[in-house]
Amino acid sequence: MLTIYTICEDVEQARASYHLSLYYKDVDMDTSLQYAEVSKRLSLEHKDYGLYARSLKRLGVIYMYSEDADLAYNYFNRAKRIANDEKDYFLIADIQSDIGLLFQRKSDYKESLSNLMEAYYFFKDEKPSVEKHKSLNRLGILYSKLNKNDRSVDIFSEALEVAILLGEKDREITSYINLAVIETQLENFENAIVLYK
Repeated sequence: MLTIYTICEDVEQARASYHLSLYYKDVDMDTSLQYAEVSKRLSLEHKDYGLYARSLKRLGVIYMYSEDADLAYNYFNRAKRIANDEKDYFLIADIQSDIGLLFQRKSDYKESLSNLMEAYYFFKDEKPSVEKHKSLNRLGILYSKLNKNDRSVDIFSEALEVAILLGEKDREITSYINLAVIETQLENFENAIVLYK
């Protein structure tokens, strides 16, 4: 990606910038932000509106984790408008999931639930994907916060099925841990131990 970013001057540089922003998300948030900004600028310049929407979404995620909720919300809404123009309903659902998480982090559970349910209804009939798993986990956590543990177990079980179908062990482990936490809260300690093991 760094090579493509360095030698290309067209939309390929914008795509490389976007992927570099994703790569650096767990390494260096400032570097991730810089690449997302470049991706946003170049994708708009080269009229790749799908990538432009993804770049805006990426900036929203960065600002959400940087605790700038207003700026994050602004980027998410801009991304959603562009994705709607592009008729990219998968991206719209993924953005709804991000907005749901943003409101969850602000303890606005009503708005969080509204957005996460929109994502849920879209992803429900979609094939397994990382985005679907992520959205289900967010919804399961929200139900847990709302003390709707039965519903939380159902959603986390769906997330586990998706993780298994994806063949991604780290996501499978996350789903087992989430289910174990709920079983612990319900004082079903034997079930929790089995899930943790």
